[in-house]
Amino acid sequence: MIVFSLSIFLSSYSGNFYIFIILYGVIPGYIIGILYFIPIICAWTYFPDNKGFVIGIITSGLGFSSSFLNIITTYSINPDN
Repeated sequence: MIVFSLSIFLSSYSGNFYIFIILYGVIPGYIIGILYFIPIICAWTYFPDNKGFVIGIITSGLGFSSSFLNIITTYSINPDN
């Protein structure tokens, strides 16, 4: 999470568009992709008979939470648009 946060922070100071894309899009996307495996491996370990069901719940929970948190964050940071 330190690399993720540092990448987002440094992207605000980038003067080049391509550096901005790497710092704001590529690196955080890569880090989030790595972090998806931690709950999936735990699900494989604790629920070996229901792997697909549990991984579906984890994946949908991670996807839906970012959609709802995006709306909440937008209203809290920029309430007047």
